[in-house]
Amino acid sequence: WASVKSTLHFQNLSVPDLAFVAESAFITDKTRDEFGVHSTPAGLADYIVNHLPWEQVPVDERVVLEAFSGHGIFLAKAMERLGQDLAPSLGPKARHEYFRHRLIGVETDPLSLEICRLVLTLSDYPNSNSWDGLHCEDVFRWPEWKSKLQSATVMLANPPYEAFTKKYRHQINAKKTKPPAEFLHRLLQQPPRLLGLVLPLSFLSDPIYRDANREMARRYDSIKVIELPRIFRYADNETVTVMASGLRTQGQTVRVHCAEVLKDGVDRFLEDWHVSEERSADLAVPLPEDKSQFTLRLLPKDPIFSQIKNQLKLSDVANIHKGINWIARTDGKPQTAPRTDVASNKEKKGFHLGAEKRRGNLSQFQLRTLRYLSLLDKDQDPSTRANKRPWEERKAVCNAAALERDSPWRLLSYADSAGLAFTKQFFAVWPTKQDVSEYALAAILSSPMANAFSVWKDISRRDNRIETLSELPMPDSRYLQTDGEIHRRAAELQDMLSVRELFAQPPTEQAVTEAVLRLDATVLDAYELSASVQRQLLKRFNGWPRPLPHPYHNVFIRYFPDHFEEEITLSDFLAITAVWEATNKRRLELVKKKLGKTIQTKERTELERLQHLAGLKRE
Repeated sequence: WASVKSTLHFQNLSVPDLAFVAESAFITDKTRDEFGVHSTPAGLADYIVNHLPWEQVPVDERVVLEAFSGHGIFLAKAMERLGQDLAPSLGPKARHEYFRHRLIGVETDPLSLEICRLVLTLSDYPNSNSWDGLHCEDVFRWPEWKSKLQSATVMLANPPYEAFTKKYRHQINAKKTKPPAEFLHRLLQQPPRLLGLVLPLSFLSDPIYRDANREMARRYDSIKVIELPRIFRYADNETVTVMASGLRTQGQTVRVHCAEVLKDGVDRFLEDWHVSEERSADLAVPLPEDKSQFTLRLLPKDPIFSQIKNQLKLSDVANIHKGINWIARTDGKPQTAPRTDVASNKEKKGFHLGAEKRRGNLSQFQLRTLRYLSLLDKDQDPSTRANKRPWEERKAVCNAAALERDSPWRLLSYADSAGLAFTKQFFAVWPTKQDVSEYALAAILSSPMANAFSVWKDISRRDNRIETLSELPMPDSRYLQTDGEIHRRAAELQDMLSVRELFAQPPTEQAVTEAVLRLDATVLDAYELSASVQRQLLKRFNGWPRPLPHPYHNVFIRYFPDHFEEEITLSDFLAITAVWEATNKRRLELVKKKLGKTIQTKERTELERLQHLAGLKRE
C-alpha cells in the first residue's frame, strides 16, 4: 500500500476507478468474509442519493452520515448532491469547509477508511485532505453513535449481511441475529429525516425484519422500494434499496412506491436508472397490537391469479409445518454430510423412517432415499417441537429451499401415504379433512399454477415460505377428493416414477411426458382458467426443464410447439395430440348423430368444439 500510495497519482483516477481498484486489489477474500464487504456500485449510490427529496432539509441543516462506509461511495455522491444547492459565489475553500462539517463516515476496516479519505479528496480536488468526520470504528460499538445520529439529517448505508457470530452478538448486546436487522433496530429508535439504504432482499419477507417494516411505515410519509437482482461484483446477494422521507412521529397510512430492476437490466439501471414494474399504493400502518404480517412490498400486477374465482386457499384444507430440526452436529463433519448421530440406516428406538436430505433425493413425485430419523427430545433444537407432529399420518411434502434461482420451477412435491418423517429441509402439508387427498395436494404443489404463484408472491429466490404456500389459491374442494381425477392421475404418475428394482424396466420418456401433461391439464381445468390465461401461464415455463426425477428432467421444456399460437387449453391440446384417436372417434360418433338428426343440443355444442379441434389438429 505504501508503494502504491507513493507512486500512483490518484488525481488522475475517477471516483469509480478508485473504488474498483480498492475493491479488486486491496480487499482479500478473508477481509471480504470477515467484514462482509460488498461494495456499493457507483450507479446504485448515485440513484439512491439523487432520488431522495433533499428539499425537505434546509441547506444549512444537511448532515450526511454513512454507516459501514467502506470506500465512501455514498459520501462522494452525497458531496456531489450537496454541492448542487450551494451558492455559485461560494469559493473552493468555503465549499470544502461546508463538506468537511457535513459528511460523516464510520468504517471498522482502516484500509477501506483510507480509500474513503482518498475518494473524498478526489471528489473535492484540489482541496486539502482534511476529513475530520471519518471514524475508524465498529458501528455497533461506537461510543458516538447516538450523538452523531442525533446530529445527522440523512442516513446512507449498505450494511454487511453475514449473520453475527454468537460471541460477537453477545459482546454488542444485539437484539437481532443479523447486522442489517440490528442496524435498523438501533437506527429507527432515532430516525433521520432522509433514509437511503441497501438491504438484503429478505428485508421485505423475513420475520426478522418485520418490526423494521412496521416502524418505517409508522415514522415516514413516503417510502420507495426497488428490488434488485445480483448487482455486486464480488457477492451473490439479491438486494433492495429503501428510500424513506417525510419524517413524522406517527401516521395512519404510508405512501409506498415499488419497482424492480430486471436481471438483464442491471447495466441499463446503473447507467440511466431505468426500472420496471412500477406500482404505488397507500398502505394502512398496522397498530402496535396488530401482530399480522406486514411488508412494504407491493406485489406486481398479475393477470393470472385475478382470474381464479374460487376463494379457497391451501391453509383452508391443510396444515403446513417445517420438518424436524436437530441440535447442531458436533462430529466436525461438513454440514452437507449425512448425520450418523441422529439419523441411521438401521431401525433404532425413538427413530422413525423418513427423509433426511432434500438435494438429490426429492423430485416431483419421487423420493429416492429413506433413513431412520431421531424423534427423541434430546436430539431436537429446543426452539421447535417438530418431532411431536403427526408424522405417521398421510401428507404431501415439498422442498423448503427453492431450486435454481431464475427458474420458474420452485416446488417439488411428493405424496406420502406411508407416514414418513422429514427434516427441516422439507415442508409437510397435512390434509385437515378426511376426503382431501395427499396426492391431489402434491399434484397442485407441483403444478405450473403453484410454481407461478410462488415466484410471483415470494420475493426470496432462495427459500420457499410457509406463509406463501398458505395463501396458494386452490380449486374447488370437490377436485381435491380421494376419489377424484386429480388424485387418480397423481397416484398413477407417482407409482410410475417410484424407485424400482435394479433390473426393472423403467417407463419410457413418452409415457412419463404424457402422464405429467395430462395431470397438469386436469389441475388447470379444475381452476377453470380460460384458454388464453392457460397459455399465458404455461409460456412462463418455456425453455426450463421440469424438475422430474433423472432421466426424465429434460423430457419437455415447453407445453406447446413454438409455431402453434392458437389459444386452446392444455386439455384440448392433448385431445388433438396424445389422445387424438379417442377424440376423433367421439367426433365421428357425433357427426353420425347429426346426419341422422338424433343429435341433442348439448352434443351439438360438443361437436362444434371437436370440429374446431380437428382443424387445429391439421395445423
